[in-house]
Amino acid sequence: MDSEPAAPHQIRATSPAVLIVDPDFMTRWKTADYLRERGYNIIEATGASDAMALLASGIHVDIVFFDLHSRDASGNRLLAEWLEEHHPRLSLLMTSKTAVEATMLAPGRTHRVIVEPYEIAQLAGHLESLLKRP
Repeated sequence: MDSEPAAPHQIRATSPAVLIVDPDFMTRWKTADYLRERGYNIIEATGASDAMALLASGIHVDIVFFDLHSRDASGNRLLAEWLEEHHPRLSLLMTSKTAVEATMLAPGRTHRVIVEPYEIAQLAGHLESLLKRP
């Protein structure tokens, strides 16, 4: 992924906004770069508390993307619960290393769980599916 992120004037105001929550810079950067290339507005958070602060500030987000099994796994589980309580209509795309762990939050219209390992190319399809929900 050698392309540079789109300049602010190149991002359409109607582009979906995805909040990526991951403490690992390289993982977050790779995902953010991939999704920026596909026209998404990307907001990055280094952990659950950072994500909750961003969302509490009123920033617009269409989907929150995070790993239930990251270094901040307990924080991300708290984030999932906090999102259920404070932003129940916000779509969540989560990754997990096991199908059992993935059942923590039942997939539905606003939740999707990708069992790892997965190909980064699958992300755009999952995001589009969540964005098309009624």
